[in-house]
Amino acid sequence: MKNMSNSSEYTSTHKTLKRVAKGGSLTLLSTFAKMGLGLVLQVLIIRYLSRSEFGLFSMAAAVANILTVFSTFGLVSALPAFISHQLAKENYAKARSAISVSLKITAMLSVIVSLALFFGAEFVSQGLLHKPALSECIKIFAFAVPLMAFMNLLISHVRAIQQVGGKVYFKDIMRPSVAIFLIILVVLFGLSFRWLLIAYVASFLITCIALFVYAKGKLKAAIPQARLVSVTKEVVMFSLPLLGTGIVAQLMMWTDTLILGRFYPAEAVGLYNAALRIIQVLPTMLIAAVFLYLPAASRLFSKNDTEGVRTIYAAITKWLLLMTLPLFICFLGAPELVLGKLLGARYIEASYVLQILTIGIFAFIALGPNSQTIIAIGKPNINFICLLFSLVVNVVLDIIFIPIYGAVGAAVVSTICMILTNVLVSYWVYRLSRVHPFTKNYLKVVVPSSIMICAVLFLGHAGILKNHPGLIVLLAVVSPAIVFITRSIDREDVALFSMFERKITGNTHFTEKFFGKMAAVGEPN
Repeated sequence: MKNMSNSSEYTSTHKTLKRVAKGGSLTLLSTFAKMGLGLVLQVLIIRYLSRSEFGLFSMAAAVANILTVFSTFGLVSALPAFISHQLAKENYAKARSAISVSLKITAMLSVIVSLALFFGAEFVSQGLLHKPALSECIKIFAFAVPLMAFMNLLISHVRAIQQVGGKVYFKDIMRPSVAIFLIILVVLFGLSFRWLLIAYVASFLITCIALFVYAKGKLKAAIPQARLVSVTKEVVMFSLPLLGTGIVAQLMMWTDTLILGRFYPAEAVGLYNAALRIIQVLPTMLIAAVFLYLPAASRLFSKNDTEGVRTIYAAITKWLLLMTLPLFICFLGAPELVLGKLLGARYIEASYVLQILTIGIFAFIALGPNSQTIIAIGKPNINFICLLFSLVVNVVLDIIFIPIYGAVGAAVVSTICMILTNVLVSYWVYRLSRVHPFTKNYLKVVVPSSIMICAVLFLGHAGILKNHPGLIVLLAVVSPAIVFITRSIDREDVALFSMFERKITGNTHFTEKFFGKMAAVGEPN
């Protein structure tokens, strides 16, 4: 009976994994495209600008991104759920009205915010951040606020009708591609910093126009014509709770940059943000996995299948850690090599910043998709409370440490708060559902990985790896082999591999070659 029960549980989990993998190929390919294009764009900008100019660019971007959240009023997070709910009830009038209302609210708020930012640029740059040269950057970025707001809103509209193309084709691929093209023109013609800012903002305008045409066609085909009804109050009340979460999340992301800019010259901000932009490549894979994991986890929780969630959670976390481990080793063991090759000798000074931030991201990935699990459980307010608490800690520690230690202090505080946030959220995940990633096979991976990372850190600080960069490359290449050396392959791992391979290539030759009989177990009839 026990064997039959185990078989039944495995079949149920396998079916969920199959649903996760069904749309995974597009998301996976777009993730790699986003990582590659994003990295190329950042490297292009950083290499062309001076450290001081890039610091000003980063501060202006921070202000614009925070104010964009106010412009959308939480609608970006709320609308997919609200519109989907109305479509499920075939209430097409409310669905269309919600779209119309959200466009009007965003248009009104984004114009107000943009004008306030444009005319208040002198106050922000000189009164708050003591950077007179920042004023022009903020004025140019003020034009980006309504464009970013509308782009995010249109993607949420398309997401509501279960279309991922809005995000994949336009936000992840088209926007950075257009920005790269325009900035290359700036570089080729040797234009000034001002023109680079204009080119960057123009990439949002071009993408927004194309996305509008795409979204209009998709929404027209998916939602039947209906007479508009009054839903303004309902939409606002539905969105309001999510506004706070969005603001706190943006403040968590940009607080270090703005406080560092308040106490230090723009050069220090440029140094810190150069390392920050490189390190942001690492969590991209987790973000993509979350996109697929959340609906699967929600379905399993609705069936009270906590064991199924635990199995998928552990499998995803283990493979995310293994896939990013080579980059962890490179960033920790040879930060000078990474920064020197990518950004140039001017940014080698940011080596310690890169190493410190890498430790924080390692903890972030090693604990898996915890915040999305909280949402799947139905307790999103816990994420907000944990983020708010970490934000308060972040601001207090920034004010204490940044004036003394500069960019290194900002990196230490950011890492502490990343670890704090994820430990708090993981604690609540475990308390509410007993879900965690620390299975026996996961520990076989995470413990050797942690030991390897500590060894790389020690050897790096001892100066041994500096003279042998080939050793870093070797460690990075062989590090994923930990899973085979420790024999920590689960049936669910094989199922994930076989399903993704079948989706992308149409067969499972690779999986069968490396996993043998387990591949057959991974694809039950």
